[in-house]
Amino acid sequence: MHRRTSRRPSTRPRTTAALGTGLALTMTAALPATASPAEPGPSDGVAERSTRAIEPVAPRSSATTSTPSAERRGTGQRTFAKPVPRNGPARDAVLDASLDRLVDDGAVGVVARVDRPGRDYAGAAGVRDRTKPATAREGDRFRVASNTKSMVAVLVMRQVERGTWSLGTTVDEVLPGVLPGHGDVTVEQLLSHTSGLQTGTDASLLRQMDDPSSWDQFFAATGADYTDEQLVADAAALPWGPRGQHLYSNAGYVLLGMMLREETGRDVGQLLRTEVFRPAGMTHSSFATRVGTPGPMLVGASSTSQGWYSEAGFNPDLFSSAGAVISTTRDLGRFTKAVNDGTLLKTSTVREMQVPRDEIGWYGLGIYRLPDPCTPKGAAQRYLYGHDGGSYGTTSLALSSPDGRRQVTLGVTGRYFSETDPTQAQPFDLLGLYTQLARATC
Repeated sequence: MHRRTSRRPSTRPRTTAALGTGLALTMTAALPATASPAEPGPSDGVAERSTRAIEPVAPRSSATTSTPSAERRGTGQRTFAKPVPRNGPARDAVLDASLDRLVDDGAVGVVARVDRPGRDYAGAAGVRDRTKPATAREGDRFRVASNTKSMVAVLVMRQVERGTWSLGTTVDEVLPGVLPGHGDVTVEQLLSHTSGLQTGTDASLLRQMDDPSSWDQFFAATGADYTDEQLVADAAALPWGPRGQHLYSNAGYVLLGMMLREETGRDVGQLLRTEVFRPAGMTHSSFATRVGTPGPMLVGASSTSQGWYSEAGFNPDLFSSAGAVISTTRDLGRFTKAVNDGTLLKTSTVREMQVPRDEIGWYGLGIYRLPDPCTPKGAAQRYLYGHDGGSYGTTSLALSSPDGRRQVTLGVTGRYFSETDPTQAQPFDLLGLYTQLARATC
């Protein structure tokens, strides 16, 4: 296991990037996942809640750094062009430098992990909190956001394995009347984001705001109180998309959590502890239900035209079973391994979850696939399976090979939002870093 000392972020100035009108956040890290505005939260140990959910932080001043050999994309991102050695100190040095580069290019903190028998790597760079000097550590917790969806999908598929539900079980069979006029939506459609139900998160936030253009009100709204029933009702009141087409929905997974609670008599947090965290060995993971930061962890941060906002006052109820889990890179790696090696589900069940249900051919049942860079030349394309997550200040990624032998996990804080150009990329190349980490498992 390689361990290294974290590097503090540079004070280089960053241009604000990414966020559209109506404050509709989307995953802007260069990942193919359509992760929606987010989902995070704390759990064991609660900080006192302030009157404002997320306090603005003044931007830092700066000094430029550069890497002469770094190529740049049209977005201004530096790519990670250097090849990754197969093992040993040379490989670790390349990965360490890549984490440092992400921080130099604008990330606040980053933790990353590679797991393969005999070739483990864990590293960190930057700081835990943009306003404090403590450096990030490889074991730090962070908001995993939509990676929670894969965990909830495991809970749902365990009900299917037990025969309690089938993929064709409808919402009305479990919670009659909760989706007026759409009670025939199935478990499979909710898992695959093909029900037509919108994500709903923006609608819930906007109900808390007098001025939709105010960043202060927007981030304050992320600390308000929400119920699962309210989140689903807000989404259901919006125009529905075509049934069978991929439309990413936080509300769909909140609804699955409600169905699990109705069926089992236990809330999602309890189910995750007993049916996912414990059997997978996820000793530092929790389902957040309270505002605050439970102990040392990476605190999300958002850069806007009005300055920086800290995610310390985020209320995880806003995302509930769509994304309230806090975890570590080690625990996320253990989770994706446990999904694929038969610890949590039957192999046949996992293979069913991996089959894409969308038009593009990547998203299955709470799991999606990315091309495996370790695919031998001339061989049929192989894939890594997992999920990503994007909160309002944190991005995460967790993927595994289908045999459960290789895992890549990543957590990054610092996101950039623009009112004028919702398509503008983040200033750092997250996809490039992921590719380097994945190649390190070959």
